[in-house]
Amino acid sequence: MSLSIIWFITGVSSGFGLDLALYVLRAGHTVYGTVRSREKSSGAVSKIETEGGKCVVLDVTVLESIPTVIQEVLEKEGRIDVLVNNAGWAVMGALEDMK
Repeated sequence: MSLSIIWFITGVSSGFGLDLALYVLRAGHTVYGTVRSREKSSGAVSKIETEGGKCVVLDVTVLESIPTVIQEVLEKEGRIDVLVNNAGWAVMGALEDMK
């Protein structure tokens, strides 16, 4: 019997986050993935939840919401074994124009 590892992966809407979440789920572990919007990320949410994962809404730029989401996972699972801070956002522009 193998131990299920509890993964918390931010930014699973696409790219690396989505691919990692699906890989980990297929390896038999538990995944909580975050998306900024379930509606805008419905394709990724559907893929993750079909594989048995859970998607939660979290915008990492809203700092005060982070402890609430973490606490919800801890109440359900009792622990988080692996945290992958994958969510990100970019500000594009010429260096001399940026604050």
